Amino acid sequence: DAHEHFIEVPELQDRFIKRYLWHGLGLHFIPKVDLAYTVGTNLQRLLSRTYNQRFHNIPNYPLLNEASDVAHAHSNLILYQGALNAGRGLETSINAMHHLKEMRLELAGEGDLSAPLRQKGRSEKLEDRVVFLGRLKPEVLKQKTPHAFVGLNLLDESSLNYYYSSANKYFDYAMAGIPSINMRFPEYEQMDPYEKH
Repeated sequence: DAHEHFIEVPELQDRFIKRYLWHGLGLHFIPKVDLAYTVGTNLQRLLSRTYNQRFHNIPNYPLLNEASDVAHAHSNLILYQGALNAGRGLETSINAMHHLKEMRLELAGEGDLSAPLRQKGRSEKLEDRVVFLGRLKPEVLKQKTPHAFVGLNLLDESSLNYYYSSANKYFDYAMAGIPSINMRFPEYEQMDPYEKH
């Protein structure tokens, strides 16, 4: 079960020995498994080539929710849900709040950048409009998401893992009935009904 291309995660980018060891383990064991699968067609092709093993594609779509009747169009909430880690556009999102005076950014999650991002919010004097929710239980997050005006999914290209991602948050926003701002990466372009294929 390869939800991501693990040897390409940002946390291993500069850790050559750990990355080499993980890659070696993958090359040794993955070709021996009976069944391998991942969450997107592009990642499926990449992992199949890398490990000389046929990967199957099972998209990570969540269970269908009942349609929300929340009037999110009148909300001033910008929501990010997920790990507070490098390469997720979080610093830029905080900076953008200087230009979005009527909006409020809420970040649900924790991660490697939790403390620096909180410090950034304080140093930018945005504590009243950049709010850190910490880790929320799935059922709490599911109730909160439909109240947002828009959801953020802003991974950068520094990692092949991000580039070929199929982030859970993308689907969670859609299931909550809110639009999301995403990168023009392959999996998201394939799912975009307005993108010309």
